[in-house]
Amino acid sequence: MTDPQQESPVDAELKRKLRESFDSQIPNFGSYNVVYATGIAGSGGSFLVGYRTQPLECIVAPIDPLSGEPLGVARTINLTNINEVGVDGMNQVQLATTTGHVYRFTVPASLLVRWRPADSPDDRESFILLEQAVDSVDFIAFVDSLILALSE
Repeated sequence: MTDPQQESPVDAELKRKLRESFDSQIPNFGSYNVVYATGIAGSGGSFLVGYRTQPLECIVAPIDPLSGEPLGVARTINLTNINEVGVDGMNQVQLATTTGHVYRFTVPASLLVRWRPADSPDDRESFILLEQAVDSVDFIAFVDSLILALSE
């Protein structure tokens, strides 16, 4: 996620909470760039996807879209267990592992996230504009790197 200091206060707070959620699930969390992904075509839900180029891998962590809390097991995808990777012209990504896990999602440049802060006194939800344009482009470049590595 881009530097929260360059974002609006609300966007920065959301990014901080999402980063905390990802970090709580992942050892070596600091070496990953993290994006918010929305599931498509049977892979509904929301994910935090951490990715890095050294080693070339990503971690898909399902989250509760209202609280950002972890939902289920985060899965690592790398060159030893990836079965299929693809991205279409609409930046829809598909990652499939040799163990049968398939993730279909998009990483939008910006999106409205329905959010219920944990410290909200009245459990009120709000919509927060999450800006991740730079990270979205960077993530697609990462997926292209995976495709290239698999074709070698």
